[in-house]
Amino acid sequence: MKTIKSVLFLFPALLLSTSVLAAPPQSQSGFTGQVVQQGFNGPFQGINSVEMALNASDDAHVVMTGHISASIGEEWYQFVDQTGSITVEIDHDKWMGLSISPETRITIYGEVDKEFAQTATIDVKRVQLAN
Repeated sequence: MKTIKSVLFLFPALLLSTSVLAAPPQSQSGFTGQVVQQGFNGPFQGINSVEMALNASDDAHVVMTGHISASIGEEWYQFVDQTGSITVEIDHDKWMGLSISPETRITIYGEVDKEFAQTATIDVKRVQLAN
Protein backbone atom coordinates (compact mmCIF):
# COMPACT_ATOMS: atom_id res chain seq x y z
CA MET A 1 0.00 0.00 0.00
CA LYS A 2 2.83 2.35 0.89
CA THR A 3 4.48 1.68 -2.50
CA ILE A 4 1.30 2.56 -4.39
CA LYS A 5 0.98 5.84 -2.47
CA SER A 6 4.61 6.67 -3.28
CA VAL A 7 4.06 5.97 -6.98
CA LEU A 8 0.84 8.03 -7.06
CA PHE A 9 2.61 10.87 -5.27
CA LEU A 10 5.59 10.89 -7.68
CA PHE A 11 3.58 10.38 -10.89
CA PRO A 12 2.47 14.07 -11.31
CA ALA A 13 6.03 15.28 -10.65
CA LEU A 14 7.36 12.82 -13.23
CA LEU A 15 4.84 14.03 -15.84
CA LEU A 16 5.69 17.67 -15.16
CA SER A 17 9.44 17.11 -15.44
CA THR A 18 9.16 15.22 -18.74
CA SER A 19 6.92 17.91 -20.28
CA VAL A 20 9.36 20.63 -19.23
CA LEU A 21 12.33 18.70 -20.59
CA ALA A 22 10.51 17.99 -23.86
CA ALA A 23 9.58 21.64 -24.48
CA PRO A 24 11.50 23.26 -27.34
CA PRO A 25 13.97 26.01 -26.41
CA GLN A 26 12.56 29.52 -26.56
CA SER A 27 14.16 32.00 -28.96
CA GLN A 28 15.10 35.46 -27.65
CA SER A 29 14.40 37.17 -30.96
CA GLY A 30 10.89 35.84 -31.55
CA PHE A 31 9.50 34.12 -34.62
CA THR A 32 11.80 34.61 -37.59
CA GLY A 33 9.81 32.89 -40.33
CA GLN A 34 7.18 34.38 -42.60
CA VAL A 35 4.36 36.10 -40.74
CA VAL A 36 0.94 35.57 -42.29
CA GLN A 37 -1.48 38.38 -41.53
CA GLN A 38 -5.06 37.31 -41.08
CA GLY A 39 -8.15 39.42 -41.50
CA PHE A 40 -8.54 42.46 -43.70
CA ASN A 41 -5.42 43.58 -45.54
CA GLY A 42 -6.29 46.77 -47.41
CA PRO A 43 -6.57 50.53 -47.10
CA PHE A 44 -7.02 52.01 -43.63
CA GLN A 45 -9.31 55.03 -43.46
CA GLY A 46 -8.26 56.50 -40.17
CA ILE A 47 -5.21 58.10 -38.64
CA ASN A 48 -2.38 57.20 -41.00
CA SER A 49 0.19 60.00 -40.65
CA VAL A 50 2.29 61.59 -37.93
CA GLU A 51 0.56 64.93 -38.53
CA MET A 52 -2.86 63.37 -37.93
CA ALA A 53 -1.62 61.44 -34.86
CA LEU A 54 -0.24 64.58 -33.22
CA ASN A 55 -3.71 66.13 -33.41
CA ALA A 56 -5.72 63.00 -32.55
CA SER A 57 -7.46 62.24 -29.28
CA ASP A 58 -6.10 59.86 -26.65
CA ASP A 59 -6.46 56.14 -27.51
CA ALA A 60 -7.20 56.80 -31.20
CA HIS A 61 -6.05 53.92 -33.41
CA VAL A 62 -3.26 54.57 -35.91
CA VAL A 63 -1.65 52.75 -38.81
CA MET A 64 1.39 54.63 -40.09
CA THR A 65 4.13 53.81 -42.58
CA GLY A 66 7.56 55.37 -42.31
CA HIS A 67 10.96 54.83 -40.69
CA ILE A 68 12.50 54.64 -37.24
CA SER A 69 15.10 57.41 -37.36
CA ALA A 70 16.64 56.87 -33.91
CA SER A 71 16.46 54.98 -30.64
CA ILE A 72 15.97 57.43 -27.79
CA GLY A 73 16.25 55.02 -24.87
CA GLU A 74 14.80 51.75 -23.62
CA GLU A 75 11.71 51.02 -25.75
CA TRP A 76 11.37 54.58 -27.10
CA TYR A 77 12.10 55.51 -30.73
CA GLN A 78 11.64 58.43 -33.09
CA PHE A 79 9.28 57.53 -35.97
CA VAL A 80 9.28 59.65 -39.13
CA ASP A 81 6.95 59.78 -42.13
CA GLN A 82 6.45 62.35 -44.90
CA THR A 83 4.39 64.59 -42.55
CA GLY A 84 6.61 64.76 -39.46
CA SER A 85 8.15 62.98 -36.51
CA ILE A 86 6.67 61.44 -33.35
CA THR A 87 7.95 59.44 -30.39
CA VAL A 88 6.79 55.83 -30.29
CA GLU A 89 7.02 53.14 -27.63
CA ILE A 90 7.72 49.66 -29.00
CA ASP A 91 7.89 46.87 -26.41
CA HIS A 92 10.49 44.19 -27.08
CA ASP A 93 7.87 41.54 -27.90
CA LYS A 94 6.31 43.70 -30.64
CA TRP A 95 9.34 43.46 -32.96
CA MET A 96 8.45 39.86 -33.93
CA GLY A 97 12.09 39.05 -34.72
CA LEU A 98 12.57 41.99 -37.11
CA SER A 99 15.91 43.78 -37.32
CA ILE A 100 15.54 47.17 -38.94
CA SER A 101 17.71 50.19 -39.70
CA PRO A 102 16.77 53.83 -40.30
CA GLU A 103 16.46 52.99 -44.02
CA THR A 104 13.94 50.18 -43.44
CA ARG A 105 10.36 51.16 -44.29
CA ILE A 106 7.90 49.79 -41.71
CA THR A 107 4.23 49.99 -40.82
CA ILE A 108 3.28 50.44 -37.18
CA TYR A 109 -0.11 49.70 -35.67
CA GLY A 110 -0.97 51.26 -32.34
CA GLU A 111 -2.81 53.96 -30.49
CA VAL A 112 -2.25 57.56 -29.53
CA ASP A 113 -1.17 58.13 -25.94
CA LYS A 114 -1.73 61.62 -24.50
CA GLU A 115 -1.11 61.71 -20.79
CA PHE A 116 -1.78 64.91 -18.90
CA ALA A 117 -1.93 67.10 -22.05
CA GLN A 118 1.63 66.20 -23.08
CA THR A 119 2.65 65.87 -26.69
CA ALA A 120 1.17 62.75 -28.25
CA THR A 121 3.18 59.52 -28.42
CA ILE A 122 2.24 56.21 -30.00
CA ASP A 123 1.92 52.97 -28.06
CA VAL A 124 2.83 50.47 -30.78
CA LYS A 125 0.97 47.15 -30.76
CA ARG A 126 2.54 45.66 -33.91
CA VAL A 127 5.45 46.34 -36.28
CA GLN A 128 5.78 44.89 -39.79
CA LEU A 129 7.82 45.55 -42.89
CA ALA A 130 5.99 47.88 -45.28
CA ASN A 131 4.99 46.69 -48.72
